[in-house]
Amino acid sequence: MESNRSEILRQRDLEEGWGLLEALNADGHLLRRVHTLGTETVYQGINERRQRFLAFPIAIEETVQEDRRSVGLQLTATTLEERNKESRFLTITCGRAHLVDLFSIVVADILEEIATSTLPLNMSCLRVLERWREFLSLDKQPGLTREQMVGLFGELWILRELCRRSPKAMDSWMGPSGHQHDFLGRHVALEVKSSITLQWRFPQINGIKQLAAPQAQELYLSLLRLDIPEEGGETVRTLLTELSTLINDRHQLISQLSKIGIGPHELESLSQPRYEVTEHRMYLVDSDFPKITPSGFTGGDAPTGVQDIRYRIDLSGETPPALVDSGVDMVFDRLAHGSA
Repeated sequence: MESNRSEILRQRDLEEGWGLLEALNADGHLLRRVHTLGTETVYQGINERRQRFLAFPIAIEETVQEDRRSVGLQLTATTLEERNKESRFLTITCGRAHLVDLFSIVVADILEEIATSTLPLNMSCLRVLERWREFLSLDKQPGLTREQMVGLFGELWILRELCRRSPKAMDSWMGPSGHQHDFLGRHVALEVKSSITLQWRFPQINGIKQLAAPQAQELYLSLLRLDIPEEGGETVRTLLTELSTLINDRHQLISQLSKIGIGPHELESLSQPRYEVTEHRMYLVDSDFPKITPSGFTGGDAPTGVQDIRYRIDLSGETPPALVDSGVDMVFDRLAHGSA
């Protein structure tokens, strides 16, 4: 499947193609042939409402099972004019402006399904749309606070490092699920702390379990210092775009986002602010590392009546020592190739 992805799924090319069609600013619909998947020819288009769509030629007499349940994304049989001749197409149309970014991800999912599935074209499209149905139906959410956005950026930055090593590393991301640690592999766990303040080496630890290593596993702590650059940098949105080209299951990525209050309405807001990772330090959380954990209390838990323990640790000195670059790479490799 890896080789097929690199040959047939060029999400950025699709984005550029729709951009070219929109720049023409023509009346009526526009079609652009972009690829061939086996026996299927793929077209991009813009309709008279300036909505993006993907189209596959089908026979005039072919029976099509349509899906019009969502206004945002619809699967229909449509007659379009191509080269001065009317032809019939199976089309997937993006009916809502706030879904444009998501549409490119869904389209990439559809193209991969068609390329790898033995199902007929119509059934392959329906199968993918059904997979995305729950996310598309989410109501508008309040959005993320600045602190939450910084935290999400840091986790996605780490996730990208892992997925560059293996697409299966997506399985290691536990942060949105409320797990004890942000990333979890078979024998290693990683907690991530990101900050845009000068106090980035004094991270806040939330609870007595956050720096407690899982049984028979090593725990590491990553500190990321972020700046807001005058030029350049990356956004949560650009990280998500790159991640969607690195992993096998794009729906898994978007589903994780929905757990932290990011639905289809919020995706567009992730294009700001821009951050730049200026420093990254990783530590092994061993017996000498400063921490408060359950093992430090009689009975393995905080005293009765003590709740919501939060504290800061000082990592501004030379001890405990941060891992060297080769050590960081080793931890990333272990997480990427040994997800739980």
